[in-house]
Amino acid sequence: MECQLDTADAQDPVSEKSSRLPTEESVALVVPDTRNAKLRKRKTRRIIKCRVYPSGSKAECDELRRQEADLRQEMLRLQQLNKAEKEKHDACQSHAYWIWKDLASRLRVERDDAEAQQQQLRSTMLNQAMYIDTLLKIMDEQSSNSTWFVDNNEPPESFNRPIQELEARFLQTDAVFQAASSSLSRDISRATDQGGTDGGVHFFYPQLRLVLPSPLHETSNTLWQLGQCLFSDKPDYVEYYSIKDPEHTFIATFVDTNVLETGDILRSSQLYIARRFVQDNRIVIIWRLIIKGNDSFQGIKSDETGWCRFLPSEDAMEPGTTIEVCIHRVPVHSTAPVSCELDVSLFFSLVHETSQDILTKVVSTMENVLLQKALAHIM
Repeated sequence: MECQLDTADAQDPVSEKSSRLPTEESVALVVPDTRNAKLRKRKTRRIIKCRVYPSGSKAECDELRRQEADLRQEMLRLQQLNKAEKEKHDACQSHAYWIWKDLASRLRVERDDAEAQQQQLRSTMLNQAMYIDTLLKIMDEQSSNSTWFVDNNEPPESFNRPIQELEARFLQTDAVFQAASSSLSRDISRATDQGGTDGGVHFFYPQLRLVLPSPLHETSNTLWQLGQCLFSDKPDYVEYYSIKDPEHTFIATFVDTNVLETGDILRSSQLYIARRFVQDNRIVIIWRLIIKGNDSFQGIKSDETGWCRFLPSEDAMEPGTTIEVCIHRVPVHSTAPVSCELDVSLFFSLVHETSQDILTKVVSTMENVLLQKALAHIM
């Protein structure tokens, strides 16, 4: 019995130690309990935070609303104070002060309007200047690229190109008159010209505008007939009939002579081409006059394009037909040897004077013819 008890006593500590050691099942149970505890703590903190945050935000919003109300009341108070001070200040002013203030206000408005108009005019002038320069460059290039010239032996087919060029320049009619009216143009007695490096007049815009009491078609037909007879008395005059649309196209070549102050005679071969374009509310006549110097002026050429626009008069006090004339002249560069600069300047000076005389003569003759027709109808 004692041996058995001793054996039992000897085995008790081992069994006690083995009972204290954690088993795998107990470890597996402890880990989930720890994780659940952490999750419960986080959830608890989140719930507390969600309950506290709205209350804090609401307090901040209430504070901002209170500050806004205070600021609004303060602003109203300041406005009322300023209004009261202004009324007090105005009540102390004299009648002369109010007159001066009203005048100053009107002057300020007028000055602002004038400055705005001035700025608009400045922009318009700059745009018009650029537009005029561009248009003149295009026309100068078109004239310089014209290689054809007068030859009395040329067949009528050789004039197809200059006729087409006149048709193309007809499309530029409105732009030409707009550019001429915007530039420093003058009438036929006060023309503006710009000299070039070769002594020629590069860009020349004499502009004429008058109103005649005659009807539109009668006025344009009169000028068209005068243009056909304009150079018929010149030497070596040749008129071409076998051309396209002869009713509205006129071509003639001739030789013109001018006596210089020195007694020398200037002979020039000239080609005159005119086209008439009839529309519903206007009639346009465009001509081309090519002048080629001979003898001592060999190699000097001038290219002139003219626009004559007929429009019904818009003035009820002056009914009839409005006539507008605009001329553009450029030197034609030639590969032939050119005379000295003095001869070039003299040549273009004579061309300029001759053009003025012709335009004045045509206008005067047209007025007389129309007047005679009107008197004939009356009698």
